[in-house]
Amino acid sequence: MSLQIRLATFYTALVGLVVVAFGWAVYARSTDILMSQIDVRLESAVKDANKVLTNRDIRDILITYDSSILIQIIDNNGELLVTTESTVEQLTGRIIDPDGFEIARDSRQSYYNEISLEDLHYMALSVPVMVGENITGVLQTGASLKEVDQLRADLLRSLVLIGLVITTLSASFGYYTTHSALMPLATVTQIATEITHSDDLSLRIPVNRRPPNEVGDLIFAFNETMERLEHLFNTQRRFLADVSHELRTPLTVLQGNAGLMRRMKSFDSQALESMSKEIARLTRMVEDLLLMAQAESGRLELDSTPVELDTVFLEIYQQARILAGENKHVHMVNIDQVQVMGDRDRLKQVLLNLVSNAIKYTRPDGNIYLEMIKENGEVCISVKDDGIGIHPDDLAYIFERFYRAEKSRTRFIDYDQKGFGLGLSIAYWIMQRHNGRIEVESEYGHGATFRMCMPLIPPVV
Repeated sequence: MSLQIRLATFYTALVGLVVVAFGWAVYARSTDILMSQIDVRLESAVKDANKVLTNRDIRDILITYDSSILIQIIDNNGELLVTTESTVEQLTGRIIDPDGFEIARDSRQSYYNEISLEDLHYMALSVPVMVGENITGVLQTGASLKEVDQLRADLLRSLVLIGLVITTLSASFGYYTTHSALMPLATVTQIATEITHSDDLSLRIPVNRRPPNEVGDLIFAFNETMERLEHLFNTQRRFLADVSHELRTPLTVLQGNAGLMRRMKSFDSQALESMSKEIARLTRMVEDLLLMAQAESGRLELDSTPVELDTVFLEIYQQARILAGENKHVHMVNIDQVQVMGDRDRLKQVLLNLVSNAIKYTRPDGNIYLEMIKENGEVCISVKDDGIGIHPDDLAYIFERFYRAEKSRTRFIDYDQKGFGLGLSIAYWIMQRHNGRIEVESEYGHGATFRMCMPLIPPVV
């Protein structure tokens, strides 16, 4: 059974139960009201009869009473003394309720009894007639329930008819409502099936605006999931292509040098040095790839301890001067004493990556400026160079894996110094895990500035 039919059936059953419960309540309440009216009429007749019991012409007085109410006076021996005329011909000349007569006489209490006799249905009230403390007889009143039965039957038919109409309408409405609500799910199923069969992750569920319901949320969540999957798939495909491209060159060099030495049947120092450099490049790339894999899988754990970031900054400054050599100049513009929570080694790795990139992409006799300042509860470290800068088209992708700027930026870098486009991706991930951020600004042809910021340890109050 489909979900649509199950929901429509459940909705119809629920409405049917409500209608039945409501109809039963109406029927029961109406019956109570009608029976209460009969009881009031019988009690009123008893009161009127009691008022004239001492009158000599009681028979003449009662005989003119409402003919829909039968009134009888019976002595203790069960002899019918007085009876009024009634529209209920079957009761003429007979006691209304023999059982009620005995009960009222013996118990000295009023007694109601609903009687069904052949095709006759009526309500009887038996009241003892007291003279002092003695019972002289029983006064009985009776009223036919024919009209009450007719009204109850009409009401029951009406309630059943109304219930059937309401249940039918609710079934139609429930089916239409569930069909309209679940129709987008059929589209989701169709699109998902097409994606499975065609391997086309660019397919989306067409929707102009977000419907304000759970199905609309599901459609948007599905589209967003497919968009993310498409992005991850394209990233993975580009990742494999980039890894293949990066591996091709060093493996070709290794293969060529190995073949050269095999043909020469002797060791060549220059070939060995070239092979050593390529192996070092491959080792760095594998280490970076392993680090990225651990980071993305959540297996890379970071420490969270107080770190004297100014000390790390000074260490990086000293290393930068050594890396820059004599033909490039590293300047410390400003430094503040700061303390942050984090992983000291990973923060040092980020700083070293930024400084190394600045040194790589700065021309001979260029300058690199390092600055550390505190502002708005954060510490920000800037690494600025006056090299060629980054093209505006590259700025949006600079932190993606294996992404490297256009060739003019790396034209003057030695082959063995070129990176793989992983350093900034790793740095970006590390700063995110430290609740920090990395920003880059660049004026093409006039250098670039990388800025890393993270929160300070709040002061103890």
